[in-house]
Amino acid sequence: MSSGTYNVIMSTIYALVNPGEGEEVLAFEPGWPCYIDFVQFAGGVYRPLNLKLKDGTWHFDAEEFRASLSDKTKLLIINNAQNPTGKLFSREDLEQISQILKDYPNVIVISDDVYEFLAYDDVEYVPFASLGDNYNRTITSYCPGKLFCSTGWQVGWAIGPEHLIRPAAVVINASIYSATTPVQIAYARSLD
Repeated sequence: MSSGTYNVIMSTIYALVNPGEGEEVLAFEPGWPCYIDFVQFAGGVYRPLNLKLKDGTWHFDAEEFRASLSDKTKLLIINNAQNPTGKLFSREDLEQISQILKDYPNVIVISDDVYEFLAYDDVEYVPFASLGDNYNRTITSYCPGKLFCSTGWQVGWAIGPEHLIRPAAVVINASIYSATTPVQIAYARSLD
């Protein structure tokens, strides 16, 4: 829990990327520009994965993704639904990513799912962490501000295995400490 998902993702990157080690963070583009800032500030190497626009729909190239991975890859950021394109990664997309990542067991995934409720036209939203054993390598972030159209209230949280969440929680505790208590209570009651 933190003061916005922005801080959750930032703290996660700071906690997991070792500065000066040449560790790479991959993210789909066009994407949220703050990812670049977070990675650079943490001392990592930002590597874009370009989405392709075909027939009015955004696609990722599985072979290009595979070729982008290396022993230096530390994190993969998946924004689903993706900002700014609106691309919702399909179950098939996420299964392809999962299959490719089996060859890179040390890659940690940050699944930025703040737009999970923006799935329209009977398109299925699938959390990356829900497929196979992905939970063990994934930190998933959420934001009630997107859900309730109240982004200025600045609350966000992440879910994942303890070995990944704990380091991020230490950074959050040392830098932000807590999201505003009345806002946390308001969101908790609204989620019911």
